[in-house]
Amino acid sequence: MCAILSNGVKGRHESGIIVDSITQGFRRFCCPVCAKLFFSLSNIDSHIRMHTGDKPFQCNICSYKSTQKGNLRRHRMAVHNLAE
Repeated sequence: MCAILSNGVKGRHESGIIVDSITQGFRRFCCPVCAKLFFSLSNIDSHIRMHTGDKPFQCNICSYKSTQKGNLRRHRMAVHNLAE
């Protein structure tokens, strides 16, 4: 658990991510694995893939997979000369 959240935990997101109380107008999300804090749920979802090894974005031409859509887009442009 995030040390910074020890006194102010408000709840958990359905994915198990700890949601801090609103601090200075911002909601913070804590990675349950390494306790890194994020201000965006999409950023922490992407970060958690680093821990799980999940690569949901797959090239439809070759076997390349990536954790982020932008990396797949860059792969398609660099390797296959395809733009979105």
